[in-house]
Amino acid sequence: MTNKKDDKLFLYYEREKTLPTFARFKTVEDLDKYESQRARIFTEKLKLPTQLFKGIKLLEFGPDSGENSLAFARWGASLTLVEPNSDAHVPIKNYLENFGLKDKLDVLVEEEISKFTSQKKYQFIDAEGFIYTFRPESIWLNLFKDLLDDQGFCLINYYEASGGFLELILKLIHAKTKTLRGLSPEENAWQLFESKWNSIPHTRSFKSWVMDVLENPFVRYEYFFDASELCQQLFDYGYSVYSSWPNYQDTLSIYWHKMQLSEAEKLNNNLDYIARSRLGFLLGKKLFLTVQSSEKVKEINDYAHQLTRVVDHAIDDLDSDKIWQAYHYLEPIKNILIGDTVLANSIQDKQEAIKLVETLQTVMQLLTKNDSDDIEQFCNTNPLFIKSWGIPYHFIVFQKQKS
Repeated sequence: MTNKKDDKLFLYYEREKTLPTFARFKTVEDLDKYESQRARIFTEKLKLPTQLFKGIKLLEFGPDSGENSLAFARWGASLTLVEPNSDAHVPIKNYLENFGLKDKLDVLVEEEISKFTSQKKYQFIDAEGFIYTFRPESIWLNLFKDLLDDQGFCLINYYEASGGFLELILKLIHAKTKTLRGLSPEENAWQLFESKWNSIPHTRSFKSWVMDVLENPFVRYEYFFDASELCQQLFDYGYSVYSSWPNYQDTLSIYWHKMQLSEAEKLNNNLDYIARSRLGFLLGKKLFLTVQSSEKVKEINDYAHQLTRVVDHAIDDLDSDKIWQAYHYLEPIKNILIGDTVLANSIQDKQEAIKLVETLQTVMQLLTKNDSDDIEQFCNTNPLFIKSWGIPYHFIVFQKQKS
């Protein structure tokens, strides 16, 4: 559970003296590579062309060390940056100075999101990496409405309730072996996940990943948003979903191009689409439920949530009974995948999803045996475990409707 003295995510980072996303760009080539990666996310996945940012007023909450701010500045946005961690302000200013973008900074404010006020209106608000921890969400949902122009955009990312499943598995493995070995968090994590870490490209340090994920008290189920519930909230507050990754919008609907669906109709279609994508969120690949019964879809969704909660509870209660419970909760998921009501990209993809569930069951068996050496060997040699990261972070762009 969350350490009460760290009731805000930025206080956790301040205490740990960590800037979780600090990539320490030194050359233009470093920034070029990062900006290109961001541009692909915006244009290909979120349908936001970078030309959209030219000349707009952009408000970014929680920029940390400012890597994303550099991309926005390069695209032509005028920046208002609100960062409560004062340790991040020097890196932000140095970045903008070193890359010739100082003139793009309107103001850098040391303030919490709930205390920020402005008479200005913004065309775009960005709040990535922390907003899911800030509750009640009504505070920032109302704040964004006050700060956005009509039809202005907002981008957030967050841990999704089922998407965070594999991340919680990693936290469970880390917590169990750390207890068995008595090692420091970083040393314990490196022995477990060296092969996994080295299998992907990254701009941040291993230490920052350990603190930002494995040790982070906010990467827990209690802080995760369910995609369906979030979309419903956005509708209730007068926003419409513009885009997301993974996709929440019902791309299977076909109707006359001049026909206009109401926001309520679009929401209902999207909620059904999200529910049918639940297993895909859970395991990080296309697994779409084709069963016709909406009750059956709801039953599978509820079970996916229960599975994630069981794994989350096991992190605090590391005894074998709780871990065996997680093992048994995986069995029905495997049976659903074996059946004929799940659409995948290929038979091979579906078989790999089944094999991943079996791999996770093996992990649970190893954890109950309390042999940290066997766990370490498995984590560093099993190809499917090494390559599987799930899809913990979801991105959503929403738009303020006209007053």
